[in-house]
Amino acid sequence: MNFIYGGVQVGQAIIPKSKANFMSTKKINVKVTLNSANLPSDSNLGSNLSSKIINLNSQGEFKGKIRVMFMFKKRKTSQMNCTMAINTTTKAVQSLLCK
Repeated sequence: MNFIYGGVQVGQAIIPKSKANFMSTKKINVKVTLNSANLPSDSNLGSNLSSKIINLNSQGEFKGKIRVMFMFKKRKTSQMNCTMAINTTTKAVQSLLCK
């Protein structure tokens, strides 16, 4: 999973292998460290930090095998694109929109 600010990648997370049981979902927590060293000097990071809201985009790809009717195995890939607004004072995600 990649995290992007202003068109520049500022962080990356590796999603560990996992398995979800039949007719269920699984929640996975992953820690990410964001680094602004690659941002150009003319980025709006300073003004966004003073307004206490930072907008980030994230892109992820999940690959795996699914079992259909307990007999057939198929490989599937799903893509996730999200836009999130992070409040820096409360350190919480204020809004999240995924496609």
